Amino acid sequence: MAAAQLAVTSLVGENVILQTSLVLLLVFLVTSWFFSTPKNLPPGPRRWPVVGNIFSLATTFAPGNTPWNKGLRAESGPPDKDVASRDHGDKTPSSSTQTASSIDLNKRLDEDKFRMLQRRGDHILVARLRPRRKATTVDYSEPKRPYAKNKVSGSRIIDLEKMERLVNLYNAGHRKANGEKVCEGQCAFSRKDEKKIGLGFKEALSCKACGYKTTAEELFQRADTRRPGARGPLAVKLNVQVVTPGVKDRYGPSTLKPLFSSLDIPDPGRTTMQRKMTEASEVYEVLNKQQMAENCATVAEVKRHRIAAGLRERDTVKIESDTAYNNPPKGRSRGQPGTQSECPVISAEPNMSLILGLGTANQHCKTCENRRRRGLRTGPAFHAKCSQTFTRSKKIGASEYKLAKENTEALLQNGLVPDTLCGDNDSGNTNGTNEALRQAGHPPVNKQDCMQHNKRNHRKRVFNLDLEVFKGGKATKEMRLERSRKVGHYLVDRCASALYSARKRHPHNDQDFFDAVEQNTRQTVLNCLAGEHSDCSYDSGCPEHMPENRTRPEIPGGGNLALTQADRVTLQTFIDYRLAPNAVERQKETMTSNRSEAFHKRALKAVPKDLTFKRNYSGRVHAAALADSIGSGAAISRVNQYMGASHAEGSPGKAGLRALDKQEKYHQDRKKTWAYKNRRYHLRKAKMQPKDTAEGYQTDSRHPMVRREHSYSKK
Repeated sequence: MAAAQLAVTSLVGENVILQTSLVLLLVFLVTSWFFSTPKNLPPGPRRWPVVGNIFSLATTFAPGNTPWNKGLRAESGPPDKDVASRDHGDKTPSSSTQTASSIDLNKRLDEDKFRMLQRRGDHILVARLRPRRKATTVDYSEPKRPYAKNKVSGSRIIDLEKMERLVNLYNAGHRKANGEKVCEGQCAFSRKDEKKIGLGFKEALSCKACGYKTTAEELFQRADTRRPGARGPLAVKLNVQVVTPGVKDRYGPSTLKPLFSSLDIPDPGRTTMQRKMTEASEVYEVLNKQQMAENCATVAEVKRHRIAAGLRERDTVKIESDTAYNNPPKGRSRGQPGTQSECPVISAEPNMSLILGLGTANQHCKTCENRRRRGLRTGPAFHAKCSQTFTRSKKIGASEYKLAKENTEALLQNGLVPDTLCGDNDSGNTNGTNEALRQAGHPPVNKQDCMQHNKRNHRKRVFNLDLEVFKGGKATKEMRLERSRKVGHYLVDRCASALYSARKRHPHNDQDFFDAVEQNTRQTVLNCLAGEHSDCSYDSGCPEHMPENRTRPEIPGGGNLALTQADRVTLQTFIDYRLAPNAVERQKETMTSNRSEAFHKRALKAVPKDLTFKRNYSGRVHAAALADSIGSGAAISRVNQYMGASHAEGSPGKAGLRALDKQEKYHQDRKKTWAYKNRRYHLRKAKMQPKDTAEGYQTDSRHPMVRREHSYSKK
């Protein structure tokens, strides 16, 4: 028993001695660190130094095992002599990868510089360097006054007549309040008396000396009337007038807010502007439908007058139509599924290029998206004001049939019966039109292909054309294909010119038109290309009969090619396909869908492909159509008047809108002149010919070998 007690006592004593040694060692380490730390550091949190003298007291390393901090400068003092005394030829981080620069630890850095100072992979950590936030600039030039916090700053859009009334009210009330005493105090606006209603403000004037204050007066104009269906007080004119031009263009609340900020004007809330823009979109749609009905009545009236006068005229109408989609967006990959489409119907009668109908399809609806997340049914049948007009279960390409049918039904209701339809090669438009005519008891339309679309489609067929006449010598396959494509493109243009020329000579006789195309073009164009002009004439478009253009510079050799029998068979097959009887039948009217393409280009300004307007897509497209029918300025003025925010006669706004229409009319007339068309023709020809870099053109600025299919200009 005594031996056991003695053993336990010895173990306890050893543990006490061990604990005491550990405590003394810890005290020694803390003391060494404290005395080795610089005392001139700025206040702030301290960090344990990565490199210090206490780690080099009794530290030795075998050759090849040099630590990462060997030879680096310690933050607490000069280089460690014990650590750097042994050199085994090993490369340290400071000598091989980086160079440790001296950093002034007493200098305080701002937050941005401190964040950029340290980077991933650094071999030294800078301690006790803390960020300092940039001090905000305070303007002490403005004297501190009790009324400074209520001072009205910035700019306002005010009505001058309302401002005159407020000033007169202040003068009269100020004199009456002071009586015989003359108060020389200055008047000022007070922020606590200011009330904001969108872009309109109610202000009150107060005297700084006597404290007199007027009642708050409206410095804006209220709307003249309420739009149909609206309730509550009359709207502020400025809130309506600021959004009506934006519906037909691509800007919205996100664009207006930076504009107001730059002008130092307190902008209306985003919700207010978006709500007013939605109202304006609905108004644009209503007014454009009325305008399209007026256009249909105008076409019908003109036809009645021509028939009554005994002129050559039909009681039916020629139309052109095409559908555009919102895919692919610019800047994104191709093949994105479309979700919106628009399809106009435009009169193709001479001198009557009017929009007769317009349909839109939209697969977006914010309310439907919220209901879909909650597992509820979606569509116009399940909630009010649904903007989804086409089901999401089908592709948007199927909407062309639906839109064409709806547009034809609208034409029939307005008293117009279409007999000829010009469009691209898509059959959905024709099938939808014929279905509406069949239900109404009318014959189907005469399908006509767009001349420009046909030229583009036939140019694609000559991509792999390889003629034997260009083989041999040093010509590579790429060179042969390029020269063969030039011949194919020339034939496409020659056939199209022949159609136009034959229709110009025989405008009303289809049989003579077919005979002219058969005799003067299909049978002679190949011999003309080979240099045999015995059967050519001026009507056939042969360069030999045109002194100003005897050769074809776009064809190698000027057009006189020694075609082999295989080349003749290949090219004649292509010409027969281009001028086949059924193909000529679909092009006998020589119609194009350029007018529809021009409207698509105008609609892109209102609904660009890089943006998706889920709610206001239809209204924006109708806004573009209304501006196309009556002019941009007149469209804005009509919408403002409908919403009760019209401009007074003689006002700057009225004059500016009229000047906008005048400028558009000037450019439209300028594009119809011979000088403009001639300049465009020569510019197109110049762009088709590659320029030599030795003539002063840089390589990246050469004219591209790209042909523009559509001029997209009004006829």
